[in-house]
Amino acid sequence: MRVVFRVDSSLQMGTGHVMRCLTLADALQRKGCEIHFVCRELPGHVIAMVERSGHGVSRLPAPAADQDKGDLTATAHTSWLGVPWEDDARETLRALDEIYGVDWLVVDHYALDARWERSLRKAAGKIMVIDDLADRPHDCDLLLDQNFRSNSAGYEQLVPTGCECLLGPRHALLRPEFAELHPLALDKQKYVGDVRKVLVFLGGGDSENVTERVLDVVSALAWKDVSIEVVLGAANPHRERLLDRYRESQQIQFHVHTPHMASLMLDADLSIGAGGGALWERCCLGLPCIVTAIGFNQEEVARQLARHGAILYAGPHKTVSADRWRACLEVAFGFAELRDAMRQRAVELVDGLGAARVASRMLGAGVTLRPVTLEDGPLIFGWRNQPQTRQFFHNPEPLELSGHMEWLQNSLNDPNRHILLGCVGDQPFGVIRYDVVAGQALVSIYLDPEWTGFGMGASLLHCGTAWAKESMSGVRMLCAEVLSGNEASVNAFHNAGYVLEKSTFVCPIAEN
Repeated sequence: MRVVFRVDSSLQMGTGHVMRCLTLADALQRKGCEIHFVCRELPGHVIAMVERSGHGVSRLPAPAADQDKGDLTATAHTSWLGVPWEDDARETLRALDEIYGVDWLVVDHYALDARWERSLRKAAGKIMVIDDLADRPHDCDLLLDQNFRSNSAGYEQLVPTGCECLLGPRHALLRPEFAELHPLALDKQKYVGDVRKVLVFLGGGDSENVTERVLDVVSALAWKDVSIEVVLGAANPHRERLLDRYRESQQIQFHVHTPHMASLMLDADLSIGAGGGALWERCCLGLPCIVTAIGFNQEEVARQLARHGAILYAGPHKTVSADRWRACLEVAFGFAELRDAMRQRAVELVDGLGAARVASRMLGAGVTLRPVTLEDGPLIFGWRNQPQTRQFFHNPEPLELSGHMEWLQNSLNDPNRHILLGCVGDQPFGVIRYDVVAGQALVSIYLDPEWTGFGMGASLLHCGTAWAKESMSGVRMLCAEVLSGNEASVNAFHNAGYVLEKSTFVCPIAEN
């Protein structure tokens, strides 16, 4: 499967859009997808970083000094594109012409809307939009807004009928190391001691140098035994100034575009940060945080999280005075119970698996089925014999391979039993079985453990239902029995359109 990302970075918009797209791209690549980026050379771009990631990149030319930017009233951020949207669409189409067969086009750009997306329809099988503003219409098949909101984010009137919306921080696009460290954050004991380490990160760009204003306050306070870890993004235009000014400080240590952000967050006792993508990283690792909104799009999310009790919100950065920073720090330092309450509220929101969930949902659109053969026996035996799989079987005891192969041979010879392998491209990920009795088919499924937890069970069931309608003409009802405690299967059957009747899920597939 080929996936193309249309995303930009600049001094004006920062690096967050590119970073979250890279995270999703890496998750898709791990599932076997071929990835390509299309990015414009805007001032302060980080295209070289995208190229170093190993993905293909097409560079769109930088706008000329006298470049016409088109109708600047078209969207709230039209100027961020650098050129009229029509020109960008034509240049993107030319880039896609060199990539044979684009399955998904992922668009992460505040300056692009339904007009641009509609003009790219002919070049891609499906379109996905990553947004967090809900301020313009889209023509897409899938929309992702990872922000914490009190409502459905207002997309009902902005996307076409049939577009699926993935909303909320459960889908936050975080790198794998955050999911790996999340259990440690969950197990972290209640902290009642003093703050010993503060992490400061105000975004990958921080064009207005909020970092320096924060460091002026923190370094002037009386807590000289507190270490301050400062992370600067690759596109920070004030990096050299900051490194030079605090070069002699024994209290402050700088990290430039660090690959160790997750471990820095886990080790810190308190954070000062912006309301962008790093907000969800801090939540995932239960790091109490004083947040300021760098962009207007961060303000509502920060307010919502503050109401939820997950952060301490200082306000929009232009309105936060030195006295306000000092007051927030004194509160955070002085009340261990407040820090612990923020930690608990935050860590419940994000588990770090959002990128894998979104990737699997995209891959689910390409699920195919084929009959299981005897040669598949060892593969599905490995899945079926995993403890996390067999614990929900009627017979949870481990099997021997010889017994499994004998069962499979007999099953393949049984005209009333159908066993199918779910695949994405050439990669198998799950098994679905139908046992036909008197006009009904009893359904059972299990997945490769590496694919569990990301919605692929529902995708497999959806695909199976379509197959059953075509291939089992005498069957009027699909039924499934789910053992108590198997919440993953319960959710999968619900999401695939099955209805619970007493203790059995049913799905009519034919008229009486």
